[in-house]
Amino acid sequence: MTNIVIVFLRDLLPIFILICYATEIPQHFAYSKGKWITMVVIGVLGSVVIWGNVEIFVDWFEGAGMEVVYTLMIMLSYLMFVLAWLASPKNAKALLFTGVALFVCYKLTEFLIFFEVVTQQQVGFLNAGLGVIFGIGICSSFAVLFKFALSQIGQTKYRYFIILCWSMFLAGLLSQISPLLAQVDFVNTGVSVFNLSDYVSDSSEYGHLLNALIGYESSPDATYLAIYSIAFLVSLLVYKFRRGQQHAVISGALSHE
Repeated sequence: MTNIVIVFLRDLLPIFILICYATEIPQHFAYSKGKWITMVVIGVLGSVVIWGNVEIFVDWFEGAGMEVVYTLMIMLSYLMFVLAWLASPKNAKALLFTGVALFVCYKLTEFLIFFEVVTQQQVGFLNAGLGVIFGIGICSSFAVLFKFALSQIGQTKYRYFIILCWSMFLAGLLSQISPLLAQVDFVNTGVSVFNLSDYVSDSSEYGHLLNALIGYESSPDATYLAIYSIAFLVSLLVYKFRRGQQHAVISGALSHE
């Protein structure tokens, strides 16, 4: 049952967190409830298709098919979210629609695959059911508290902190390609730069929570840190550039008046 709860924290909690950000960055996620349902449904259908044909995907690229598929979905999802800052409102909606659908598809595919493995370990129907109930309850409860915290921060002078958190969330998303690429020997992970497992272990509930929030790794290697840092800075710089453009437009309009 504990393993099932951890699977929920690792794979489904990020989706809840994404939805929380969606309601607190309205200029970035200007979507109706119907559009959100459509995006999630597309992501669910995509994950079911991949999960149902996982053996076919695994055989791609000489056995590295799933790693390649995950990497492409992660990179495209990150790219869609970042480029949406620069796009026109109409194009931003299309980019975000694609990004959210890919994100949901990626996370749900991981969830379905690992959930199937966990439930096959003779955990029993009752334990599996309780694990699902606890997992959904924890994710939902945390989402409510997190959304409340974001809404409160958004009403203060520290609302820019939300953009910092969003950038760390995106950096954590993109940095997940590091272990995937290492599994197919595309990159060499090397030695860990530091180790924080004595404080918060990756396998603990807090480790999974921090990983979902900001991409926490207790013992990251240089490749992971490099991808994380670049992704974080790119997201912030693109946001600052967009804000600069908006201020320039407003200033120009006021000067003409």
